[in-house]
Amino acid sequence: MKVTRYSFCFTLIFTISLVMMISGIVTLSYANHGENLAGEYLSGADLRDADLRHADLRDADLSGADLSGADLQTANLRFTNLAGADLSGADLSGADLSFAYLSGADL
Repeated sequence: MKVTRYSFCFTLIFTISLVMMISGIVTLSYANHGENLAGEYLSGADLRDADLRHADLRDADLSGADLSGADLQTANLRFTNLAGADLSGADLSGADLSFAYLSGADL
């Protein structure tokens, strides 16, 4: 696969944005339909009102994350760690929560 200047810049900007989001500097509030965040470490992330429809979050660590009001319709949350996460008001319609760890999560 040929790496272009455009793809490199996009990857760099996305990585910086993700680091800033995880560290709480910014929140994820833009539409990312179908975003692939499988296996990502997002523990404690501020994802209030995030648009994560169709997102692949399987095996991700979202422990203690604030997902209140988030749109998680048809999201893949299989094997996701949601321990202590705030899911109050989140739309989980059609989401796959098979084997998700929900201990202490606010539903």
